[in-house]
Amino acid sequence: MFPDINECSYTKKNKCISSQGGQCVNTWGSFYCSCRSGYSTNGENCVDIDECSNGGAYQCTRNNQGRCMNTPGSYYCNCSTGFMPTRDGKSCTDLDECSFTKSNLCNSSLGGLCINQRGSYRCQCASGYLSTTAGCIDIDECRNGGAYQCTRNNQGRCMNTPGSYYCNCSTGFMPTRDGKSCTVLDNCATPEASKCVSPGGRCVNSYSSFSCHCSRGYRAIHNSTECRDKDECESASRCHADAICTNTPGSYVCSCRPGYIGDGYSCRDFDECSNGVARCHVDATCTNTPGSYRCDCNSGFVGDGRLSCRDINECDTLNVCKDSEGGVCTNIPGSFNCSCKPGFLLNPDRRSCRG
Repeated sequence: MFPDINECSYTKKNKCISSQGGQCVNTWGSFYCSCRSGYSTNGENCVDIDECSNGGAYQCTRNNQGRCMNTPGSYYCNCSTGFMPTRDGKSCTDLDECSFTKSNLCNSSLGGLCINQRGSYRCQCASGYLSTTAGCIDIDECRNGGAYQCTRNNQGRCMNTPGSYYCNCSTGFMPTRDGKSCTVLDNCATPEASKCVSPGGRCVNSYSSFSCHCSRGYRAIHNSTECRDKDECESASRCHADAICTNTPGSYVCSCRPGYIGDGYSCRDFDECSNGVARCHVDATCTNTPGSYRCDCNSGFVGDGRLSCRDINECDTLNVCKDSEGGVCTNIPGSFNCSCKPGFLLNPDRRSCRG
């Protein structure tokens, strides 16, 4: 029997080169190469496995996250922008750009918020800022037309500020509460104009001043902003001649005088006698007069006609139906009766007797 040849001892034949990850294992009548990870045997030697070409590095290239770079016995990932290699270098994972606070990608001092995305990031900017590749930058509303409310009709001038703007309003205008536009200055809100809005006045605003409009029934005071009541009863009253004019704030009232009836603009006499409202004595006669009435005691009575009318005793006062002439005088309410003694006759006037 022939002795076995140890092929592994013949190093000159470079069997299973150890520098390439091989280890020669002698067998009876032959040998084989035991290769390290990342190598494969071709029977006599260990050769590098190209993981980049045989699909072994799919973790590296999936979704275009990186590019596979072969190395002796291994490989590593050259990751794309927005990705970073894992600790073993065999795959790529998303790079959280927002975690690198020192870079301040979105200018957080200007209100920017960095939001990580797969393979990238985006900046969520505050109002008044624009998201760009350089982060959040101020929007100049004064240049891009965003502040047209400020400059229209030459009402003001736009002044840009970080993240916003304000209006520097022209003379006669004032900024709105938010400062983003100009409105006509309310000159009616000044102390001088306050007199105008008192009863009877209305303030009308203009660009540089105001005017005071007095309501009907009021008049403007010369060189003043005040409206005062006009006394229509002094000049412009339309009351009837038999009416009383009463001035009121901004107007007047007409009322018929006592003894007249109507609306004050037209008055007619009220006949107290025929309407039963006269208060004359029972022995008096009512006589209507313009705006009033008169009470006269009836014939044979004397008094004021209203409160009293007393009977006149004609037998004592009128020198009638004399006893010396044969008469007998008898007083009756409101008159007298004359009768004659025997032998005497009553005259036709019935006031005396004859013998």
